[in-house]
Amino acid sequence: MSEVIANLIVAAVVTVSVCYSVWRLGPRRMRQSLNLWLSRKFPTRFSRAAALEQGGCSSCDGCAPSRPETEVRIRPSDITKKISRSDF
Repeated sequence: MSEVIANLIVAAVVTVSVCYSVWRLGPRRMRQSLNLWLSRKFPTRFSRAAALEQGGCSSCDGCAPSRPETEVRIRPSDITKKISRSDF
């Protein structure tokens, strides 16, 4: 009996892993259409997908941009402390 349960757990983990890899590596259009379908089917669970589709959430209108305006660059000469293994 425990062997059957162990095999079911392994199968479930492998299925979740495959679904996640297809989700992350698949085409963006597929993710957007699935987000849209899920937000229509389960609006309380997937309200974030619906909010992103509309361009923002309903709590405020001043959302920060997803990408920074400028890139922050730090020169190696500005870094003074070197991290050693004992710091962890």
